[in-house]
Amino acid sequence: METGGTPLAALSKIKFANKNERYMKKPGESHEFPSKCISTFLGAVVILATLFCNIESLGQHLYLATNNGTITITGFTGYIATTVLIPSSTNGLPVTGIADNAFSGTVIPGVTIPNSVTNIGTNVFYLCTSLTSISVDPSNPSYSSQSGVLFNKNQTVLIDFPCALDPFPSTYYTIPNSVTNIADYAFAYGTRLKTITIPNNVKWIGNSAFVGSQINQFLVGVSNNYFSSVSNVLFDKNRTTLIAYPPFNTGNYGITNSVTNIADSAFYFCSLSGITIPNSVKSIG
Repeated sequence: METGGTPLAALSKIKFANKNERYMKKPGESHEFPSKCISTFLGAVVILATLFCNIESLGQHLYLATNNGTITITGFTGYIATTVLIPSSTNGLPVTGIADNAFSGTVIPGVTIPNSVTNIGTNVFYLCTSLTSISVDPSNPSYSSQSGVLFNKNQTVLIDFPCALDPFPSTYYTIPNSVTNIADYAFAYGTRLKTITIPNNVKWIGNSAFVGSQINQFLVGVSNNYFSSVSNVLFDKNRTTLIAYPPFNTGNYGITNSVTNIADSAFYFCSLSGITIPNSVKSIG
């Protein structure tokens, strides 16, 4: 999982303004489970057990953990050609959670989340490159879905835009006006989306929200008080932080002098041959 590292790693040439002492190149420097463990801890309050569950009808292999009489899905293995139907209960216990990274990197085309699930961890569907849709039971009290995209219940937080979701009939997606927050890695490694519009109400964009995506046009509502875009490049409102650069732009790019910070993964997968970093830049994610 990319957490930033060097956002300029794909470039063949990096040029710093002559007076940028913080990032000036110095002489000699270059900028160029074999077995499963089943453990049970019994306590007055907590019962924790790791189980392996094979749901034969779907060919799903789900790893589960019990805690206080409820079940959390902790992992998934194997290939499945149909939608993963998360059960609302198993072994008489309700399924209430999906742990961090539970489905990360797995090959699944879709997933359906029941009304019993009230806690979804971080990066649950990260790098699920075949995932085309996430569906949530309408009666779920904590989460919702719209057109295959995962949100919190009130759709103020966009949690996950599936990697292979095709916003047919175009490659264009407009985030709903209700959204104020975009979660970490929400659009990471998306392969179909090319243009995105960020509405006026969005106040926060999570870490590496667009890393590895193929979005080549960032558009921001003109009345947004927190973000802006110039020539399809995403910035904060005052253009002091460069958040995301379109990966398929080519040639050379000169960062504007207003920029003081380059965000994590801002230039990840970029196709530029060169970039000029001005004196004003003090931090590179």
